[in-house]
Amino acid sequence: MTGTYEHLDTLDHIFLRLEHRNSPMHVGVVALFERGPLLHEGSGVDIDEIRNRLAHALEHVPRYRQKLARVPIEGTPVWVPDPHFQLAYHIRHLALPHPGSEAQLAELAARVFEQPLDRERPLWELWVVEGLEGDRFALIHKVHHALADGAANVELLHAALSERPTSERPAPLVLPPAHPPRPLALLRAEWWRRATAPLRGLFRVGEAVRQVGDGVTSLGQGVAGLADAASALFDLPDEAPFNGRLGPHRRIAWWSSPLADLLEVAHGVDATLGDAVLAIVAGGLRRYVRDRGEDPSELRWRAAAPVRVAASGAKRGAPVHALTAWAADLPIAEPDALERIRAIREQTRGRHDEHHEVHLESLAEVASLAPPALLGLGLRGALRLHPVNLLVSNVRGPSRPLYLCRSRLQAVYPLLPLTEPLGLGLAALTCDGQVHWGVVADYDLVPDFDVLVRCLREADEEVRKADRSDAC
Repeated sequence: MTGTYEHLDTLDHIFLRLEHRNSPMHVGVVALFERGPLLHEGSGVDIDEIRNRLAHALEHVPRYRQKLARVPIEGTPVWVPDPHFQLAYHIRHLALPHPGSEAQLAELAARVFEQPLDRERPLWELWVVEGLEGDRFALIHKVHHALADGAANVELLHAALSERPTSERPAPLVLPPAHPPRPLALLRAEWWRRATAPLRGLFRVGEAVRQVGDGVTSLGQGVAGLADAASALFDLPDEAPFNGRLGPHRRIAWWSSPLADLLEVAHGVDATLGDAVLAIVAGGLRRYVRDRGEDPSELRWRAAAPVRVAASGAKRGAPVHALTAWAADLPIAEPDALERIRAIREQTRGRHDEHHEVHLESLAEVASLAPPALLGLGLRGALRLHPVNLLVSNVRGPSRPLYLCRSRLQAVYPLLPLTEPLGLGLAALTCDGQVHWGVVADYDLVPDFDVLVRCLREADEEVRKADRSDAC
């Protein structure tokens, strides 16, 4: 890697600025694998082979060998190659007391996930965990949101996996040394970038307006998307018990369910998988509210629902922050599962039809004229007004089986960061015919976490088994 550097885009800046001691801004996954040849009887997991395969994978994701640096004098953060990169630091090895349960693994994942990443090194870690019951092992992977979004955070794992089981072992790879730019060269290059910024700014603003309108030629329709997002700040939902000041600790849980069942129900009411995911969350929260002795018909809660879309010109190995997002009112007052899906469908369809979805990548380009610190403070302040109550993400993963050597990937559970005052985040990731759910909550804001997870799982089963005889 040569002495080049990459400038952070505005979303990267925002994710860095949103982070504080109790809100580490990394996404993650917990991946479970069958035993295969990587888990040896009596001697544990073959950590050297896993590190070697991931070393080969790093050739396809160079950002994972870059760290943050500051431009001298002005202090602008940039990505530079890490000259002291050590794979052993990032890929760590530990074991559960055998036989470790998935509940114990979830507790371990929560402890790992609540710790901030070291900003003096590339912003990712991967923990190899052996001792899991059923002759399995797990990988706990976390990566800063500035480096990768919710879908791209599994890119390193995906580069190390194959679609066929193989006994072939690549030759040990020694990664070549990386050379960051010298401070004076970095300062000179950044000053030149600033000097030419006006010309690039004209292009960015024009391009951003085009993208926000999503191809719509009318400027009025494009601005409508921004107005739709801003209106959430003036039409606030009720505060939920999981909204408040975040503490340093987390609770994590997960489960899996058949993808085909959920797709059949969603398609039966002309809805999408994302609609069904939001309806399940609404149903789970309805059960949770009733369990607490409250009336769900008197509450109005809203979820932020980011959706990853294809980005033009994205290069392999670079993070893709092409996101569309909207705030969805959750129909927790509706007792019927199919009606909840229909209610979500009408909201999401209306936003697509009216071009009111908000492209975060485009907003970031428009906002790039403002100082990143001001952007971060502004977004954090807006969130404290409670325009939404929780985060819900839905990501499509690979549809075929994946293997690490001959060890088959069983499940991959996604984990979202929490940003104050949002003390609850849910993510669904499809992979190999399953929907894998990951739930992250603030430890103190959700003391009855087990109850909440039970309610969500019951709502998932309720939707998948909904009577579709009159769905149309």
